[in-house]
Parts: sequence; C-alpha cells; structure tokens
Amino acid sequence: MTNILMSTFQAKSGWNNILQRYLENKKVLVIPFAFGDIVKNERDWLKIYGLRSKYYLQTVNPLVSFGVNKKDISWAKYYSDTSRTLKEKISEADVLFFSGGYPDLMMKRLKDMDVIKSIQKFKGTVIGFSAGAMVQIENFHITPDKDYNHFSYHYSLELLHGFDIEVHYEKSNDHEVYIDKVITERNIPVYAIGDNGIVIVEDNQFKSYGDVTYYHV
Repeated sequence: MTNILMSTFQAKSGWNNILQRYLENKKVLVIPFAFGDIVKNERDWLKIYGLRSKYYLQTVNPLVSFGVNKKDISWAKYYSDTSRTLKEKISEADVLFFSGGYPDLMMKRLKDMDVIKSIQKFKGTVIGFSAGAMVQIENFHITPDKDYNHFSYHYSLELLHGFDIEVHYEKSNDHEVYIDKVITERNIPVYAIGDNGIVIVEDNQFKSYGDVTYYHV
C-alpha cells in the first residue's frame, strides 16, 4: 500500500505534479464519508456529491487533470451502497480517495458499512486530504477549530503508525501548541502539512513535497 497525505486536493500544478504518477489511468474510488450531520439522507447527499454538484466537480476535475479517465471514477454512496457492494467497489479500485470534512464522522460511517478490514487489506494507493489524510494515521488527533471545540484523539483505519500529522498547517501558536502536545504525550514526530503540501509513504519510505514541516521528538 502507498499512502498519500494532503491538506487540500487541487488540480495539477508545479507543487503537486508528483500525484500524476499515482493517478494516471487508474481506477479511483472516491469515498466521501466525512460530510457533516446536516446531510440526513440520499437526497441531501446528492445535492453536494451528485453529478455536477459543487463537491463532485471539486473532486472530478482535479482527478482528470492528473490523467484519470472520468469513466474510471466511481463513488462510495453511503445511503445507497450496501456493505457488500462497497466492498466490491474497493476490491475493483486501484486508488481509494478519501475526501475532507469530519474525520470522526467518516470513521463512524466506515464502521457502519463494515469496510474497515477491506480497506486495511487494500494493496493499492490510498489518497486523502484533510480528514481523509487524518483517518489513515493511528490514533489521529483533532486540533480545535470552528468545527471542534476541544483537542481529542480518535481511532482510525490504522494504516500508518509511528507518527502523526497536522493538516492545514500555518505557522501559528495554536498549531504549534498542539503539535508539541502530541509529541510530548505520544513521543512520536509530527508532519505539519500546509495547504500546498504532500507527504507520501511508500515501502516505509517518507517523501514530502511543497509546504511540509517535520517536527521531531
């Protein structure tokens, strides 16, 4: 498995062109399970992820810029997929793409669909931005922001171990306070990923591109 961690997912440009190596001509399964509680049913879901919706276009257009064919992009649909159909989609994909949003809600929905073990056994490339990056890290943390009012640790997909990440990193006291907290409490390093940064973990080797700061123990 190759893991790619980002804060944002943008169309191909200088800082992120490395992604084409992992996406071009691949079959991509988008797993947009990090939506907020405002989405209550399939109709609500289609308004934000359905064909030509805002988040549909913000996902598909960048994927195409990296050489993915539209016909090779499929979607995990929380309100219409069953556990069986979603496991089939995972097995047929070359790339699993986890979107941003609420990481704790994403984990709850993946558990509800009983696909965590299928994801852990996946042999391809796992790409995630923001929440989609966080859930790949063992016991990821959430830094307080407009959506979360306190610091917390959470269970995850446990695809990656021995480090943590801080997404949407900017050099500020708030970010660095919580990075120091993780380092002190867990004795592990932290990769702080800015909005134009990428961390790739492949064959236990770490490579970073763009705006990434490494905080060691």
